[in-house]
Amino acid sequence: MKKTFLFVVMLSLMLCGQALAGKQVFDSKVGKFSIDVPDKWSAQSVKEGCQITDDAGKNTITVQLIPSPQGLTPKDIAKKVAESMGMTVKKDTNEENATWLDGDIKGMPAGVLSAKNGPAMIVSIWVGHNREQMKKIFDSVKGASAEESFIELDAGPIWDNNHAKTRCPEVLTNWLNAHSGKSAEWTGEWRTVESGKNSVCRMRVRGN
Repeated sequence: MKKTFLFVVMLSLMLCGQALAGKQVFDSKVGKFSIDVPDKWSAQSVKEGCQITDDAGKNTITVQLIPSPQGLTPKDIAKKVAESMGMTVKKDTNEENATWLDGDIKGMPAGVLSAKNGPAMIVSIWVGHNREQMKKIFDSVKGASAEESFIELDAGPIWDNNHAKTRCPEVLTNWLNAHSGKSAEWTGEWRTVESGKNSVCRMRVRGN
């Protein structure tokens, strides 16, 4: 798990589509999210998010929404991403549930941002001189959307995969009975939160 988010981030330059300025919606495995694209900047879809570049091509920010890696804080993630990018960190700014690292990559101003966003984590890499504009872009992220999101439901102790195949659908049925108008399905994933006492089942939820 600790290596997965780095792999996702390093694949961020796999571009596959362009969007115009204004509020845009992008896809990730955690769900859809929206982001404000400034005038005269262009946005392209990348794996788990988007890459936004100014019209001169001198400032670029990649924003991705990923499942929160278990046991890692935003600061842990920011430091690991900065290290993987070969970034020299000169300033470390920590806010509530968020970390911003400022520095450079081969002499070019650069930074890494990481922040909690509900059950997900926003991870961003920026390169260029327009730091404040790229911070505004990062701060505009809203996700995951109500169209599709993911939640983890308490299930009590789950002993193995066979037990999960019985217990998680039961938990989902109980949740749906209490949340009319929602549509959801078990993703097939579960994890132990407290050994011998509690596990959670991961559900994909649709509907307002």
